[in-house]
Amino acid sequence: TEGGVLVIGVNDDGEPLGLDADKFASEDKFLLHFNNVFKDHIGLEARPFVDAAIRPLRGKRVLVVVCKKAVEPVYLKHGKHESFYVRVGPSSRELPVSEVVKRFRKKRS
Repeated sequence: TEGGVLVIGVNDDGEPLGLDADKFASEDKFLLHFNNVFKDHIGLEARPFVDAAIRPLRGKRVLVVVCKKAVEPVYLKHGKHESFYVRVGPSSRELPVSEVVKRFRKKRS
């Protein structure tokens, strides 16, 4: 909701591992896969708020995803089911629908 940066291809200590383990034929194929997963699980309506690019990091290639602040709630889709997550410190927590509604009522007040 507030925006942030996600780096794919680093371990939990921030050390770059790179994207080679994913075995995509090219960076274009990797980005196409990212776009398809994004479309299927988040939706194209949120894509304008996200910039994704493969960048070098200490000799490895990583995916840097910069998320701008959302103006509307963004849900994670699992087939026909949708979930809403918030960051709590270093982790993510799924919110029940009732808490999502309360959270966005407060923001609009």
